[in-house]
Amino acid sequence: MAETALAALYRTVKQTLTASPGELWGAKAYPDLAPSGTVKPYVVFSWAGGGELNQRRVQDAEIVLQIKIVTDNLAQAFSGAGRISTLFNDADYSSATALNAGSEWAVLHVKQEQIVHMLETVDGGQVYHAGHRFRFRMERV
Repeated sequence: MAETALAALYRTVKQTLTASPGELWGAKAYPDLAPSGTVKPYVVFSWAGGGELNQRRVQDAEIVLQIKIVTDNLAQAFSGAGRISTLFNDADYSSATALNAGSEWAVLHVKQEQIVHMLETVDGGQVYHAGHRFRFRMERV
């Protein structure tokens, strides 16, 4: 069974976020929602738009993901958003920053777009969400 572009991208993003044990969020990177009770800081990534492009004979996709750190500290929010940007912005298939999407898909380019920054009150405390929206251009290999 062929892997969808979104499935390949979710796997790739999780691997990229957790490849280094020294990340601010450690191994806590989750698709869509973090498990209940997850200790902050952690990262959540989720679909924000896009799909099949139909511009080439092979399958191609342009998918927008929101990738954000969730923390109770403003300095960590800014630092985490910066690190997320470093990991993904301008990652290019032909460069040292290429993302490994496995044997079925290639991530051709990643473009950082809008800033994500939100503050909410939860159980009397403050929770920051900080990161970016990224546009991933992909092609089946």
